[in-house]
Amino acid sequence: MATTITTAGGILPITLKQKFFAPMGYALIFGLMMATILTLVVVPVMYTMLEERKIKKAERKRMKKNKLYKPDKDEKGGRCH
Repeated sequence: MATTITTAGGILPITLKQKFFAPMGYALIFGLMMATILTLVVVPVMYTMLEERKIKKAERKRMKKNKLYKPDKDEKGGRCH
């Protein structure tokens, strides 16, 4: 996070003052921001969602094995064909 902020801060003056470097500066700044957001927000959220899905699936499998699982009326046996 600190690296992204300092890099963007260092590139910002050149981006705003010199028209020749503006496109490259904007690309660098917004690219760093998107990479930071992906790393700090999107990846952990996706990991959490997949991990919860894995746990629910294992629980369903365990309950089926013990004959405790009764599918809802909306469920059609698990997979859609």
